[in-house]
Amino acid sequence: MLTYRPADSLKILLLVTLLTGCSSPAPQYNGPVSIGIITKSMGFPTVVRKNQTYILAVQARIYEGDIVKTDKGSMLNIQMSDETVFLLGSNSHFVLHSYKYTPHSWAPIARLSLTNGTLRTTTGNIMKKKRTSFEIKTTLAVIDVVSGDFWVGYLGENTLEVALADGAGIYVFNDSGSVNIDNAGYGTSIIGDSAPQTPTIWTEQDLNAVFSTLTF
Repeated sequence: MLTYRPADSLKILLLVTLLTGCSSPAPQYNGPVSIGIITKSMGFPTVVRKNQTYILAVQARIYEGDIVKTDKGSMLNIQMSDETVFLLGSNSHFVLHSYKYTPHSWAPIARLSLTNGTLRTTTGNIMKKKRTSFEIKTTLAVIDVVSGDFWVGYLGENTLEVALADGAGIYVFNDSGSVNIDNAGYGTSIIGDSAPQTPTIWTEQDLNAVFSTLTF
């Protein structure tokens, strides 16, 4: 005759619990899909997301609507899902309003703004689509991107400079006028409410000088 022992009941209960757990589906993640990732970080750059502020370290994810800020001692490098790279200098304020791209996108969209500081942008696969719309707004002008490697920087509150290092070009405009920069090594200045100035040559030394401020 079998003898009942409390330990046998405990074993049966544990076995049933394990089998039940194995048959349950994995929980679904319904949050937003990230559009980029931090690949380099110096100091303590931050992101404001849904009214909460977080420190951005390497491998941190970036999402649409993020407000990215750097102080005097910080910089960061953001690699987007399409391999576009944003290198943000110190004392900068950068907003990723919208970034919609997949390998099958028919008309990708990038809507960004830089209201302070410096930014170097190297465009990726998003610019390979014929109907891409890629704009960076600043307080003094809008930069409509064709493709390339370019730098944008504020020199005080009322002066902005934009320079193209490589690529097909950028179109810079505001309510007072516009210029097209389609030759590498050229740049323009915007002072106050005036139209962007006629592009002038930036020497390799000039470009290296501004890019060196974004070196980790």
